[in-house]
Amino acid sequence: MQLVPLSERQLAAFADKHAWQIPFDTSPRHLAGPGDACHVTHGLAAAGWSPVSDPLGAEIVLASPGLRYRLQFDPQSATSAWWRLRAEPDGTEPGWYAEFGERVPAEVLAGFTDALIVLPPQQPDPWQPVTSAGWHHDSSGTARSPDSMCHVQLRPLSEFHDRSSWHIETREPGHGEFSGPRIWHAYLDENTPAHLVGAFLTALADRSPLQRGMFERIGHYSAVQEPSPLRPQQVVDAHTARIKSLRAQARSARRQQTTPATPPAAPAPRSRPLAAEPTGPLTISPDHHTHRDSLRHLDHYVRDSQKILDAWDAYSDEHTDLDGWPHDDHAYGMRKSQRDADTAEAFEPLRYGARHLLATAETQLTRLPENTVQSRWVYQLGVLHTALDRLDELHEQWLLTRDALPATAEPGTADFDDALAEHHAESWSYLDDWATHGKALREINTAARKAPSPLIPTPALAPARRTATRK
Repeated sequence: MQLVPLSERQLAAFADKHAWQIPFDTSPRHLAGPGDACHVTHGLAAAGWSPVSDPLGAEIVLASPGLRYRLQFDPQSATSAWWRLRAEPDGTEPGWYAEFGERVPAEVLAGFTDALIVLPPQQPDPWQPVTSAGWHHDSSGTARSPDSMCHVQLRPLSEFHDRSSWHIETREPGHGEFSGPRIWHAYLDENTPAHLVGAFLTALADRSPLQRGMFERIGHYSAVQEPSPLRPQQVVDAHTARIKSLRAQARSARRQQTTPATPPAAPAPRSRPLAAEPTGPLTISPDHHTHRDSLRHLDHYVRDSQKILDAWDAYSDEHTDLDGWPHDDHAYGMRKSQRDADTAEAFEPLRYGARHLLATAETQLTRLPENTVQSRWVYQLGVLHTALDRLDELHEQWLLTRDALPATAEPGTADFDDALAEHHAESWSYLDDWATHGKALREINTAARKAPSPLIPTPALAPARRTATRK
């Protein structure tokens, strides 16, 4: 998925909302109130996360590129957890879950989600941010804020969990040994990466105030509000600068991520052509050469399209301003057309085996043990199906357009090249879907090879040996 800046409309909506609001410095942070959820959603959108929920519904669901992470905001939740973040297992990394209450300050939650975008640092000591901020940390695994209204607890191991989980709560003042009503909470399960825990606690314990409107804090407890030296436009500018920084960091992190190595050698010549594209339900083909060749073409396409996209991102970063606008529209458009054409060319060897791979993966998926299936696979196969159908339609349209061109329109002429560039531009997003989600086909195939399958007959037991006697 291409990383793009937020639209001008979205940033303008944030500016309009805050332009009339005289900012007040509000502290401590755990009593500042929820604030503006755009601190969270704008940051993720700038890193390529996209909405996958009903645009007319109250619930918002954002999915990360690759679909490993999903953030759900549900203000109609029957529980106090309005924010839920899930991470699917990925290779050797386990899945994890975190949830946050309705009144968690958005800037504190954004500290957590921003840390998902950048490359993780070396595992820090999650306790260090709160102890450095003067919170009391006792030997029982609990840290309390100076006003004792917020506490962080690392709950110990149990028979149900082999690692400790994190529980953060802010409560109203109680009476004696009894705590007051809960204001907000956060729960980070035992598999949540330590650097994410540290990022959340760093944002929570930060002594710098948060900007809120007058009386926007939670209740009248120990929160302090003073007129901020910042003007409304400065608050908006700081938000915009953060979004630009996150966009750049997301690009950098994606480029530095290692990808599984694929053999650089070209496919060996085949003694038979690829099988015709299937038009109906297909079981796993007995022709293992065809399937192996198609998987190899898939690997090459995922690798090559990533290189093409990385080169495009590097060009885009260098030739656009901080808002994403190109310095030279014509040169930028020509370079973008080259990206589209290169991606289409890289896809051609895969095109004729794509439906075979999809049908095979669907068959494999129905026969895999339930505990080996990742929930995102069904969605990803649907995306690949839709993209391939649309690519076929666009290909047919291109053939009609090509045949309707004047006889003088040949490759290298403006008429032909402009029409082909338009076709490539229309096809690019669907080719990008295959670059983003195509690895699911390889993952399903790997899982099918490792799992016992009814497609492979169980070998008969060898008869017991008998001791032969010489005659």
